[in-house]
Amino acid sequence: MVRNLIIMVLVLLVLAAPACGSPYVLKLGYQDPPDLFLANEHPASFVFKSIVEAKTDGGIKVELYPSGILGKEVEQLENCQLGIIQSTIVCSGPMATFVPEYNLTALPFLFPNNTVAWKVLDGWFGKELANVILNKTGLRVLGIMEDGGFTAVTNSVREIRTPQDMRGLKMRTEEHPAHIEFTNAVGAGAVPIAWAEVYTSLQTGVADGQYNALPIIVLGKLYEVQKYVTRLEHIYNTDVWVINNEWFTSLPEDYQQIIIEAAEVANTVGRGVTSIANATAIDLLVSEGIQVYTPSPEEQRAFRDIAQPKVIDWLQRLIGPEWVDKALRAVAEASAELESLVE
Repeated sequence: MVRNLIIMVLVLLVLAAPACGSPYVLKLGYQDPPDLFLANEHPASFVFKSIVEAKTDGGIKVELYPSGILGKEVEQLENCQLGIIQSTIVCSGPMATFVPEYNLTALPFLFPNNTVAWKVLDGWFGKELANVILNKTGLRVLGIMEDGGFTAVTNSVREIRTPQDMRGLKMRTEEHPAHIEFTNAVGAGAVPIAWAEVYTSLQTGVADGQYNALPIIVLGKLYEVQKYVTRLEHIYNTDVWVINNEWFTSLPEDYQQIIIEAAEVANTVGRGVTSIANATAIDLLVSEGIQVYTPSPEEQRAFRDIAQPKVIDWLQRLIGPEWVDKALRAVAEASAELESLVE
């Protein structure tokens, strides 16, 4: 009896573990195309794959699935929760629908610059958000990434310099509650449209304009169907990189650490690629005949004064004033710390 029990346990252990010589397989899906210079998701994933496979000596095989091959972002999040895929990178909109607290990252004019954004999202505030995501979804955050950086406003009707210029425009937004609230606050009409349908929607007039970071505008060739770009920089666009926590914790501890460290390096690479893409985007847009306008600080402030209080009020009702206070405090602390370095 005891002998049979021991044999049964050994059989179960063998079945539960990878076969000898067979690696763990990590399927990673994302929406960006397999280009190393246009946007952040693929270069970050490429570097992650290289590091993980090398440091585990092939013990983990990372399979990359770009261009939405595995489905739209919400589908990939759901499949990651189910363990059908192990990891995915999604933009802020889908994550905000799963975890309302994530709407905070899209509060208009929350971050004054990239450096403050990185410090906040890599620091205690980002870790608190990651814990909420883990508790609500079962997905562990490997990194909060830069999805093109700060947003610009594009449209095919008129140049945008003031909030009044937005009135009456049909603006495509992500399926993102905070983006919709901003659009409503400045008097435009929000038209939530999935990324795959944005080009056609702008081309056919379903929407007059949209918000996106400059590299994403270039990536989607939206300059072909838009005339005006205003570098409003009202929202800092993020991606969230997650991994199924049950699968992650089933790995040997040294493999877990390798994944964490590889993701940190990959996130840094992604931010660097985004910075380069932003630096080259303006010249490309101008060469394509796009009229590019950079607002003055006073013009940005006019948008902030109208939109930010309304979105803060909405966020306080959605997730409570404590979370809003945390976000504002984290930005203030990061800004003060960085300013002290140059005094």
